[in-house]
Amino acid sequence: MIHSVANTDWQLASTAPLLRRGLCSLAQPLVSQTQRASRFVFAEPTIQLIVSGQLDLSTVHHHITMPASDALLFIQPHTCADIGNFRSIFLSISHSVVETLPRGFANTQTTQSISKSDSPFSTLALDADLSSALQYVISAIEDSQMSEARLRLRLQDLLMALAEKGNTFHNGNPETTTAKLRAMISEEPSKHWTAQSAGKALAMSPATLRRRLAEENTRFEHLLVDIRMHHAMMLFQTTNWHLSRIAEACGYRSTVRFNERFQERFGAVV
Repeated sequence: MIHSVANTDWQLASTAPLLRRGLCSLAQPLVSQTQRASRFVFAEPTIQLIVSGQLDLSTVHHHITMPASDALLFIQPHTCADIGNFRSIFLSISHSVVETLPRGFANTQTTQSISKSDSPFSTLALDADLSSALQYVISAIEDSQMSEARLRLRLQDLLMALAEKGNTFHNGNPETTTAKLRAMISEEPSKHWTAQSAGKALAMSPATLRRRLAEENTRFEHLLVDIRMHHAMMLFQTTNWHLSRIAEACGYRSTVRFNERFQERFGAVV
């Protein structure tokens, strides 16, 4: 549970990321020293509350410096950006939850204004209503006994509260093979994934999988490494786990090999 509405007191019960498959993920990144992650992909709709320090978020055409404040950072899905050091509440919501919001809830004017905006992120004040809705969601995620159906309703309530204030997520879940593969592997990054096992899970042959990925300018091996390195970055920022444990959680038995991949992806040695 979060102990206080005051921004400086926001604290999750667990430092390790919490994943509720098919619904959302919750984490509290804490970067204690200067560190930048280049080309970090926010694959799903994401909401962040900066608790301390400041978040520097940069894309090719947009930049924002977000200090700790009573405001939420609203990040559109598939935003690829460079990020700096901060401590925050990090909530990613599954596309399937966003897509099941009641039709017509967000008025046409709001939907059009968001869809026409080319900014991949925006900010909004964290008033009492949003603060309550966010705490309600977080308490549900942290409660392992909370049913999937009830958690889904709480997430939808938060999304509707955001929509009432003019903030909606665009359709970030195109029916591409890359998007489906990223979503599937992200839920089990430690699994021994191969083109054969991934293709079988997506009801296609390895050859078909590779062909469709090639049509989307993606290779299976490159996507697999990228997903695992994103997971590694989150674990480094949210846990005190030993390097070998993080490597294992990302599907690597060799810490040397894992370190090489991490350096290649983010330009930093761990």
